[in-house]
Amino acid sequence: MSQIIPPQRVVENQPVVSHPQPGIEFFERVVSGTMTAAGQACACTAYEKGDETGLAILYADAKTGQAARLNIPTAGPAAGQPAIAASGDELSLVWLEYGRDQNWRLMHTTLRDQQAGTRRCLWISDALLMYPTICRHSRRWHVAFTALSPADNCLTIQYAVIPEGDDPIEPLKLPGSGEDANRVAMASNGQQLMQAWDSMSDAVGCIDYSVIDEAGVPGPVQTIGRPNERWLSPVLASDSKAFYLSW
Repeated sequence: MSQIIPPQRVVENQPVVSHPQPGIEFFERVVSGTMTAAGQACACTAYEKGDETGLAILYADAKTGQAARLNIPTAGPAAGQPAIAASGDELSLVWLEYGRDQNWRLMHTTLRDQQAGTRRCLWISDALLMYPTICRHSRRWHVAFTALSPADNCLTIQYAVIPEGDDPIEPLKLPGSGEDANRVAMASNGQQLMQAWDSMSDAVGCIDYSVIDEAGVPGPVQTIGRPNERWLSPVLASDSKAFYLSW
């Protein structure tokens, strides 16, 4: 005897998250970490608590094992993708905010003694920003990030030196080998600054990289990859002898 299954009532789809809202691209749960010269490990990530959004800075002392947390509330309804780096005992933090005015902001602050300094907006855009990264080189902080170019409807890598004071950055577009350039990484060996990112064309992904010399001049973009493969998400490290690239 066959069983007759009655029609099921269709239930309207319900949202599974309210903070952050689905569809805002930078809300991957990114964790960034670094270590100060004094041996203090630091990590950061975004948090949401009700309608409040912000950045959580987590400190862990390698000698004592003690941990502490610093919250940096953000002004807009959405914030995320923080990146943190250390130079001596100074920490530098960049992140993204999506404002109520529907603009995207690249934000920056420095941290000392587990306290945040003045927050400043480095760059504002009415188009998507993603994946910021920061690096100390030649006694200056350098920042790079992904930006959507509405005119070309493609993703580009933007790079700048963070100026002293409150002036905004003046980003330089790094040429890529593909239609979309994304997920930039940076590292300094003390004399040169290397940048690497992935470039996509159709289903093929390559790794592009460029080295900025001691005079601050970007070198030519080099590309590595294989046909019909996707090479994505580069990571850079360095010492006094070489740069090390993985993906």
